[in-house]
Amino acid sequence: MEAVLTTTKFRILGFGSREFSLNPGPFNMKEHVVITIFANAGISFQNGSAYAVGIVNIIKAFYGRSISFGASWLLIITTQVWDTVGLGF
Repeated sequence: MEAVLTTTKFRILGFGSREFSLNPGPFNMKEHVVITIFANAGISFQNGSAYAVGIVNIIKAFYGRSISFGASWLLIITTQVWDTVGLGF
C-alpha cells in the first residue's frame, strides 16, 4: 500500500495547520494478519452469508426484540473471526 497510495498532504478546514496523508507508511506484521483474518472471514462459509446473520434475524423475527447495530456487528465479526482462525466448532 505504501508504494501505491499518494503521499500528498491534505488539510481539513477547521483543524488548523494539521495535515494528513492517505499513505499509511509501511505495514507491520500485525496489520497484515488482521487484514487477512477479516478478508477471510467473509468467505469462511463457502461464499454464503455469515452464520450469525441468521441469529440476528431469529432474534428479530421469533422473539420480536430489536438488537442494536453495534451488538449485531460484534456478534457477526466475533463468530466469523473465531471460525476463520480455526477455533470454530
